[in-house]
Amino acid sequence: MSALSATHFDAEIYNIGIRKSHQRSGCGTILLEEFINRCVSEMVETVWLDVRISNEGAISFYKRFGFSEFTLRTRFYTYPLEDGIVMKLTIGKQKS
Repeated sequence: MSALSATHFDAEIYNIGIRKSHQRSGCGTILLEEFINRCVSEMVETVWLDVRISNEGAISFYKRFGFSEFTLRTRFYTYPLEDGIVMKLTIGKQKS
């Protein structure tokens, strides 16, 4: 086993924002697909993100890409105070 194959790389999405006028036009899909493709090329195994529990559109969007709900962060967001869902995408072990 090489040293590289024993390494686990994670990535985290902090924010994806699309102007209202461009939402539902495919821009978010293009951004997320490109991000995931770059993660694959950089041997990332797991992608993490947080989303407001009330943001059903974003949760559904991420689930279409294979993200699953991992855990709940109580009172994670402010203005307004709200729980957050940690979501996880397992890309898998990359072959060397």
